[in-house]
Amino acid sequence: MEIALRIVAFMATSAVLNIPFGSWRNLTRKFSVAWFVSIHLPIPGIILMRKDIFGLDYWQVVPFSVAAAIAGQMVGKRLALFGYRAKEPVEADIASAQSEASAEVEST
Repeated sequence: MEIALRIVAFMATSAVLNIPFGSWRNLTRKFSVAWFVSIHLPIPGIILMRKDIFGLDYWQVVPFSVAAAIAGQMVGKRLALFGYRAKEPVEADIASAQSEASAEVEST
């Protein structure tokens, strides 16, 4: 029972870790460098989490971690679509995102 609880906790943490990267991926142009980075950047963290924090050094857990990562990316994309509706995807730029956010706050 303990191993099942660790797997579920690991999957939940993996999905939550991928939510911001899914939101970022939604704001980038498809197949650009930023798009690939937004997909692949959380992978080393997930691997370290799986081995060091949760103690799951079993290869049978990998499909679950991939499924959780994909689910987190999709949730992040949906949250980005809910909060930001662009006519076409644009490259993520922190400065322009901050200026847009401040303009929205000032206009309300």
